[in-house]
Amino acid sequence: MPIETTNYMILGFAVTFGAIALYLVSLPQRTKNLKAEYEILQSAAKPARKAAPKKAAKKTAKKAAKKTAKRATRR
Repeated sequence: MPIETTNYMILGFAVTFGAIALYLVSLPQRTKNLKAEYEILQSAAKPARKAAPKKAAKKTAKKAAKKTAKRATRR
């Protein structure tokens, strides 16, 4: 009389196909995360615009000049 192992075979197939199904279900989420990280890296790699820092530097220089002028007149 042979040993009955059909139930173990079915359980093995169920576990294997379940693991494959979980992997396939997780692929869209992984793809979404990968695209988001890629966009972050692309935006970080782009050089900053040159016009904006110059304007900001001019404004801060003007503010600093006004402050020093006020301090000089106080003394």
